[in-house]
Amino acid sequence: IKDNFAIEGNPTLFERVILNLVVNAVEELHFLQKEKRKEIVISSMIKGKSVKINIKDNGNGIKLEDLPNIFNSNFSSKSSKGNLGLGLPFVKESIAKKFNGDIQVSSKEGKYTQFEITFPLVLEENLNQHEKQNIQNQRLFRPNTQGYSLSM
Repeated sequence: IKDNFAIEGNPTLFERVILNLVVNAVEELHFLQKEKRKEIVISSMIKGKSVKINIKDNGNGIKLEDLPNIFNSNFSSKSSKGNLGLGLPFVKESIAKKFNGDIQVSSKEGKYTQFEITFPLVLEENLNQHEKQNIQNQRLFRPNTQGYSLSM
């Protein structure tokens, strides 16, 4: 992925969004059988005028009937495990309102869950002096776009 781009928004909030999705994946993998390899893959790519970040785990997936509700406040498919259902609504609202982005989920029960986050791309060659100053002031930032794979 190219290094000459930026995303508009708060880098700390960006990290919290990504961390929330990774923590959810780690929590889900905790309940897998010990014999099964546990894996989280984080990847990114530029597609058109957007940056896409994917976070995929090989956990038990989300039940089909739960998928339409996962971004609703106070809904949790893990409520019996002490979760309040606040994390994914926070993620969706942050991405939409603070980054002008989008989040989609795909899941197959017993196989995987994948979140795809899309952020508008700001190419460095299109930045004016004011926008370059915003990078220094952290209103525009360059996320780490290295791919990650975590095995447990």
